[in-house]
Amino acid sequence: MFELVVKGGEMAGTRVVARHFPLKVGSAPHMDFRITGSGVLDHHLTLEIDASGRFFLIPHPQAIVFLNDYPISERTRVRPGDVITLGSVQLQIDFAPVNATSFIGAEVFAWATILSVFLAQLLLLWLVESKI
Repeated sequence: MFELVVKGGEMAGTRVVARHFPLKVGSAPHMDFRITGSGVLDHHLTLEIDASGRFFLIPHPQAIVFLNDYPISERTRVRPGDVITLGSVQLQIDFAPVNATSFIGAEVFAWATILSVFLAQLLLLWLVESKI
C-alpha cells in the first residue's frame, strides 16, 4: 500500500493512503483524492495496480502530467519516491505507514508456557532425586 503526499501549495502536507484501486485524482468533488490547484483538471489522472502488485499512473487524455519532471501521456509505472506533477501541484508517492499489531497476548502466553514447562521439569527432577 502507498500514500500520496502533497508537496507544496495550499494543500502541502496532505496525505492520502491509497486503500482501493483504481484511485481517481482531480479537482472534481467525486474524485477519490480531490486536489485543488491551478491547472488541475476535474479528472486529472488515475492510479491503478496490476495483478502482480505494480502501480501505474494513467493520465487523463487532456491532462498534462509530469513524472519525475518528465512529461507522460500514457500508462506509466510508478514507484515509491516518484513525484507526480499535475498543474501547480506535486504529489510524492511514499510507502504508507504500517499499523503494527500488538502481539503482547501471544508473547505472554508463550513465556507462560515456557515457564510452566521449566517448572514441570524441575518438579520431575525433584521427584526423581527424592526417590533415589
